[in-house]
Parts: sequence; structure tokens; C-alpha cells
Amino acid sequence: MEQPNQNQNNNSNIHQALGVISLIVGILGFILSFIPCFGVYAIYLGVPGLGCGIAAIIMARKVNAAIGLATAGLVMSFLATVVS
Repeated sequence: MEQPNQNQNNNSNIHQALGVISLIVGILGFILSFIPCFGVYAIYLGVPGLGCGIAAIIMARKVNAAIGLATAGLVMSFLATVVS
């Protein structure tokens, strides 16, 4: 009987992991975008960060969870992509 509850808890934490990944990749891409000669490569970090951020927001809204971390990751990834 414990297995369905444990599976439900794992699914509800996936959006948090995606939000953290999006934030980390977005910050790294944003920093990389200001380095001369390497700024173009920041787009390779920004686009996957956007995908993770969007997926995290969609998953968080399905379980009525907070979307602050995912939103911050989405914004940083967007800025990394635009600046690059």
C-alpha cells in the first residue's frame, strides 16, 4: 500500500528538480553570455534551460505547487538566450 504514495511523492518533486536545473543552467548561460568569444555558446545553455523551466511550471501548476523557482530559472534562461 505504501508504493502508490511513494510514487506520488516522487512525481510531485520532479517539478522542483526541473526548476533547480533550469535556474542553474540559466545562471551559467547568463554568465557565459558576457564572456567575449564564448557568448555565442550561451544559447546552448539557455534553450534547454527554457525547456526545463516551462516543463517545471506546467508540472507545478498541475499539482498546485509553488512556481517561484521555476519562474526564476525561466527568466534567467531567457536572459541568457537573448543576451547571447
